[in-house]
Amino acid sequence: MTAGLLGQLPLGWLSDRVARPQLIRACALLMALACLPLLATPVSWWLLLACGAVIGLLQFALYPLALALANESIGSHERISLAAIMLLTFGLGSTLGPLCAGGAMAVLGSAGLYLFTALCAGLLAGLLHLGHGRRRNADSVNSY
Repeated sequence: MTAGLLGQLPLGWLSDRVARPQLIRACALLMALACLPLLATPVSWWLLLACGAVIGLLQFALYPLALALANESIGSHERISLAAIMLLTFGLGSTLGPLCAGGAMAVLGSAGLYLFTALCAGLLAGLLHLGHGRRRNADSVNSY
């Protein structure tokens, strides 16, 4: 959690200068990569600490970055509805995520947590890649 807290300012600063979908995708990909060394067991304590800090930093940055991205694409009259949807989605993920991760850990042991996290991060990066391409194609269409 400390790494996530310390990462808020630099990532917030960066999100004002880089396209947010690209930054979220980069965070998700880096998080997935940080999970990969932890799939091997046993893992040294220092590797667990370093990868855990990177995962925590990037994982705790995803919600604020997603919230900023969502808020920049809607009108001010829709902000309350967006906040409700984001909180509902966060709550749903907070409920289902541990259940699915626990299932993965029941089958694979402690590596199941990191495999589940890497798969979710990879899925997020892939969905952002698909969505960004669709948005770019939609922006290039001229309406007459």
